[in-house]
Parts: sequence; structure tokens; C-alpha cells
Amino acid sequence: MRPVWIYAGLLLAAYAIALAIYFGRAPGLLNARLLAGVLVPALLEVVAFLCASRWVLGSDASRPGWWRLGLHALVALAFGAAYLAQSYALTISNAFISPLALENAQDATLTVSCGQGGLLAAGIIAWLAMLAGTSRRAVPRVPRGRGWLLAVAGLAAVAGVVTFNHPVPPAGDMARLEAGQSPVTALLRSAVSKWRSAGSVALIPPSTVRKQLCDVQLGGGRWPFLKDVVNARPLPFAVTHSPARPNVVVIFMEGESARLFETYGGRYPGLTPNISRIAGQSMVVDNYFNHTAATYRGLQGQLTSGYPFRGGAENGAGWTAGDASGLATHAYASVPGILRQQGYRTVFFSPHQRAEALTPFVRMLGFDDVYTAARSRSGLLEHPDPLFNDALTDRDQFSALAAYLQRYRGDAPLFIGMYTLDTHAFLDIPAGGIPYGDGSNPSLNTLHTLDARIGVFYDYLRSSKYAADTLFVLTTDHAHYPEPPFVKVAGSGYKPYFVDRIPLLIHASWLPLPPRLDVHGRTSLDLAPTILQLLGVDQLPNSFLGHSLFERGYDRNFSIAAIGQAIYAIYRGEVYAPDEIPAQLGEGYAGCKALVQTYYAYENADAIFPASDASDAAGLDAGRAHDRNRPGTAVERQSANILAKAQPVGSCALDTVDGRALMQDVPVSIRQGQPFVAAGWVVGADLQPPARFMFLLRDGGIYGFEGATGMPRPDVADALKAGSAGNAGFNMVVVTEGLPAGSYQVTALLKGSHGDQACDMHRQLDIRPP
Repeated sequence: MRPVWIYAGLLLAAYAIALAIYFGRAPGLLNARLLAGVLVPALLEVVAFLCASRWVLGSDASRPGWWRLGLHALVALAFGAAYLAQSYALTISNAFISPLALENAQDATLTVSCGQGGLLAAGIIAWLAMLAGTSRRAVPRVPRGRGWLLAVAGLAAVAGVVTFNHPVPPAGDMARLEAGQSPVTALLRSAVSKWRSAGSVALIPPSTVRKQLCDVQLGGGRWPFLKDVVNARPLPFAVTHSPARPNVVVIFMEGESARLFETYGGRYPGLTPNISRIAGQSMVVDNYFNHTAATYRGLQGQLTSGYPFRGGAENGAGWTAGDASGLATHAYASVPGILRQQGYRTVFFSPHQRAEALTPFVRMLGFDDVYTAARSRSGLLEHPDPLFNDALTDRDQFSALAAYLQRYRGDAPLFIGMYTLDTHAFLDIPAGGIPYGDGSNPSLNTLHTLDARIGVFYDYLRSSKYAADTLFVLTTDHAHYPEPPFVKVAGSGYKPYFVDRIPLLIHASWLPLPPRLDVHGRTSLDLAPTILQLLGVDQLPNSFLGHSLFERGYDRNFSIAAIGQAIYAIYRGEVYAPDEIPAQLGEGYAGCKALVQTYYAYENADAIFPASDASDAAGLDAGRAHDRNRPGTAVERQSANILAKAQPVGSCALDTVDGRALMQDVPVSIRQGQPFVAAGWVVGADLQPPARFMFLLRDGGIYGFEGATGMPRPDVADALKAGSAGNAGFNMVVVTEGLPAGSYQVTALLKGSHGDQACDMHRQLDIRPP
């Protein structure tokens, strides 16, 4: 038997074992259609691989040359790696690798295990053995005239794989295997889906946006989400006395759904006794769902009451890969930012090392100070635990927070946020953790251990000087990821999505909070306005999409959750994936989806909220007094000779206006005073994108708008054959207010130390009177 056939057979055997484990966890899931739907396309992939292998090795009756053997080795390595990675993903996550998993590839170390290492070693040994056997064997000659059969068989196998996979959504919407999926193709589709979502955002033309979408009233001009009131109504109960400026401590547990907590009806007695004790002294919020995922979106979405598009890696465009400096300069109205303007000291406790992207991320959100793992260990912890997955254990996190509170001597009130890590999917408890029951289920073990750590900190807080004047909030960054150990204990009625009911407990000794508050399917989008209302902070500029949970008029049994391009519906306590939206939600779901896409477009153009230095004043007008260095917002008449000394270059394009594709010298009509979204790309003569450039509109005069690159454009990099151009894209809101009516030509002006460069985009914009 030929070595490559043995190699392919071993990969199929690994996949078959993964399928057996998967179906063994849910015996009722297996049926003939599903089994055929996952085996047939996998077999076709193997046929395509064998045909490609035979073609690469050639048809001579001799041993293959080194170049053929080398190319064959690369093809076999890629194919084998894909099969083993997908087989492993299926066993630990109940699904193939999804776009979201690729986005959060920096967390791959959390899945490292002996089994993973053994599978990798076995795969490498099989690959090396296959290469050794192939290099020593003569390749049989293909009979004359029969070579076309090999090509036809390979193409037919590829066509079959595409046919099976085409109707199936990319992996990730649901944590389960779908009929029609096959390992290699599913991985390729996830990669393409991630690349497309990273490189583009569905642009909603401002001129077509309705003034009210999904209970959000949109304004006009350059900041459509800007408003001057956080909450229009007072709290529904009388507050007879309260601290002047209470301290605030918000704990974001990593990835927990409410369904396991005893206070929410969890089925495992004694799992969370400390949280149950805290619940007895707090307000428990029922039927409350996460509105986004994973951690980066979850923290930002809750503290800014928005739908952030960027999450983790995202092909170099997210927070944990490439240069995130562009994201770090974006401006949002956030709880820590607002409270900092109110005189609070805002501090965040991160379990990660300083080098982790979470540090600049939380600074962008408005935190004055960040305590990373290294800083906590050196400055707050006397006998720290060993790092767990290169991060602080939850025990050390809470100990560091308690030590900080004990040592704090400042006059400013505190707003403290903390994110814990030990309950992350794919983890079990660290050394010193407290297993639940027989310790066989990691999801129960990690929550039980976290409960003990929270109990110790809460007891400190209630006995400290902060007891009488601290608002304590216990919640999570997002729902629990549907990994197999969690699905096993989640209970009946659970759908394996990344959207679920999540816990929210609020304690404030001076407030007559109700013991429980049923919010009927509302989401963590409402956390920021709820916290500010409890603090009495209501009249100031903000860009929140949510409303306080105490404003009961927004309890309507329908909400949405957005994870990148996947928009889920939450209706009457049930979660619906994008491909299963009930018909009765059609219009409401479409409106909410349009709101999310509009938010994405303005966020990419950095037009959600004015820069913090411009919004420090108390009034809305001051909040709208924008920074003239912000992209797309500063229209200024330029000197007539601004282009006189600029060297002409030709590497730029204006591709779309309000999502409409443009053609050379074909005018596009824009209403005077109406902002529009301009998208395209710019590079200099050295094929490097400028950090900033001037977007010029020329008629009798020249008008300039500040622009910025940084959007991923892999198509530009490919076309120019220059990897440096991969982030040359721009996506900016151009405000035509104050711009005279007329016909304008579009030019990009790049300023540099070696002289200015001008690039004619060969596009005409007609600004017509309103």
C-alpha cells in the first residue's frame, strides 16, 4: 500500500475517533442523514487530496525529484494539520474552528493539554513516515491517455465538497456539527469569513438611516448617536439618604451563564453558596442576557453601551494582533470616562501581563490606572500564587484588589473594574482550586472555586470602611462558551450559542433596591446607564444605545445580541441564531440589525462620540465642539497653492460613497449639509499608508478634511504586491456642513518629511443644495 494512502487513512481514523466522541456525548443526535452528511464530504476531501498528491508527484516510473517531494510535503502537511486541528476542535468545543475562534487565537494556549500535544506528535510522526516512504518508492506511471481521469476525479471531488458545504453557514453560529461540513473546507470558510468581516463593514448610508431604530433615536450631523441625557426618568423608588459620591466596584467574571448559579435555579446544590449569600443581600436581575461576545467586545459593549465591531485578532485589525494604535485613539462615552470627569479615580485590575492588549484597551475605555499581573505581584501581593496560563489566579486577583483598597488614601471616590480569568472555557482549576463533587466537570469546578474567591473578597468589603458607601456589581463579560463540559451540565432547553442569560447582582446599602428585578430579556447593553442612574449621573453628553433597567418601558420581550456580523434575536426568553429568526420578528429584527450596522459604520469612522478633551464641558453644545484633528470632521478652506509643490502619485482610490461603488469621472450626488461615508485607500510613493492625510474636495476653491488610514485592505496589498499596503484603507464620515454647493474633484494630499504628495482619485462629487 502506498505511504500517502496510509497517511490519509490515519487522518480519517483520527476524524472518526473525534466523531465517535462527539456523538457519544449526545446519543440522540446521531442519525443516518447527519452521519452521511459529515462522512461523505470528508471522504471527498481525502479523494481530492490523493489526486492532488498523485499529480504533484508526477507520472514517471521513478522516485520523485526533490522539488516534487517538497511540494508534496507542504500539501500533505497543510491537509494533515487541518484534519487534526478540526478533529481536536470537535472534541473540545462540539464544533469545527469558527471565525470567532480565529479572532481569539491569542487564547489558544488555554486549550493546551497532553492530548493536544500527543495528537500533534502523532501527526508529525505520520507525516515524516509518509515522506520517508514516498521518497524511497518509485511512482507508478499513469497509463497513456488516462491522465485526464485523474484530473476529472480530483475536480469532481472538489465540486462535491463545495456542493455539500455551500448551504451550510460557516462554523460558529451554533456549537454543533452540521450535515454537509467537512474539516478542510469548514476551516477555509471560517478563515475567509473572518478575513471578510475584518476587512469590511456593512456601510449604512446616513441619508437612508431612519431617525429611530430599535428604540434608539438617531440625531443628524456628524455625531448621530450623541445625546445629552443618559436617563430621562428618575429611579422608581425614593432615596432618603445616599453618599455624596459612592465608590463603585464592578466584577466581570469570565464567561459565566446564569443557569448554573443556585440563585438562578441552578441544579447543583452547594455550587455557589457565597454568591447565593450575596444575592440575599442584593438585587438579583432575572432574564438578563449578554449582548455581545467575547471578552473585548463584552467589556467595551457593557461600559460604553454599544455594539463594538472589533474584538480580538481579526486579521491584524483587532486588539490582539498587529498595530492596534488606531483603535486605541477611538473615542466613546464610557462609565469610567464619565466618572473620571466627575472626579472619580478609575482603576482596572487585569489578570494578564503588561504586554497583553487588554492594557491599552482598558485605557481607551477611560481608566486612569491599570494593575496588570506583574504590577499586582510586585506591588500588592506578598506571597502570590504561581502564574496560571501566564496570568494571575482569581485568588490573587481578589487579594490584589483587597490590598489596593486597604492602602488607598486618596480623596477621590473610586470606580474599579476587574476581570477574572480562571473560569475561561477549556480550563480546569489551578493548584489550590476547590473541585465540585467528584471534580470530574471543569465547568463546575471553576465556578465553585470562583465562588469561594468572591466570598472571601465580599466579606472583606462588607467589613471594611467601604461597606456603607460602595456600589458593588457582580456580573460577567459574556455568557459561557458552549464547550462540552458546560453543555453537559447546562440543563434542558439550553441552546449551544454564545448568547445566554447571564448573572447580574447589584448591592448598595443605601438604596431600597427590590430583591429581584425581572427585565424580560433585556441585555448587558443596559448596564452602563443603569450604573450611572444608581449614582445619580443622568444629565451629560453620551452615546449610549441602552437604557437603565429601571426604565420599564423598554421591557418588550425582544432584544438582540451582535457578535461581529452574526446578529442573534432574543425573544420571550429564547435565543435565535441568524438563520432561524421567527417570522413575527421580521420588521423589528431588521430595524435592530440596521442599528448595529449603522453603529459599526460610524465606529469605524471614529464618529461615535467626540474626543474626550472636547466633551469635558457639561453641556451638549460643548460636547459637540469637535477636535479638528479627528477624521472627516473638520472642513476648512485651503490655500489655493496647497497642491503647487506636491509631487503627483497614483496610489489611491475612493471606492464607495455611502456604500455605492464609484466609477471614474461619473459624478455622485450628495445633499448639501448631509454627512456621507467615504471608503477607499491611500499609499505614498513608498507604498506605505500615511497615518494621516488630507481628503481634498476641489472646485474653484479647495476644501480639506482630515483623514486616517488603518483599515485592512489585503486586496490592495495583493494588487500592489506590497505587504506594507495591507492597512491602507480609510473609512471616514465626511461632513458637508459649510461646504458650498458645486461639483468637486477628489484628491488625497499626503504630507511628509520628504515633501508633499498628491493623488488624484478621479472621482467627482456633486454637492447639491438641500
